[in-house]
Amino acid sequence: GSNHHRIPPMDVRTGSAATATASTPVALKMQIYDALVAHSPNSEVDRKWAQYNEALRSFFHGNLSKAELDSAILGTLGGGPATHHHNRLILALLCNAQREHEAC
Repeated sequence: GSNHHRIPPMDVRTGSAATATASTPVALKMQIYDALVAHSPNSEVDRKWAQYNEALRSFFHGNLSKAELDSAILGTLGGGPATHHHNRLILALLCNAQREHEAC
């Protein structure tokens, strides 16, 4: 895949570029994007990335069921590495949501 689509890692607390560890939500989103770039024609990457983010946003706002999210994820990311990283992202977000109350 081409490197011109690469999104710089961002520190979500400060909004500045930072080196993120492999399991942070920001790093996982970058891994999803990188896998999308590696396994999609360049002409489809931006459209698929936008569709993926919209599906994720809609799910978290309660506008998509899990079945609808699953369908959207498979439609935009397909199977393989991008979907694996997506699943890791969901787990990281859930872990972060529970962090105040218990260790993950």
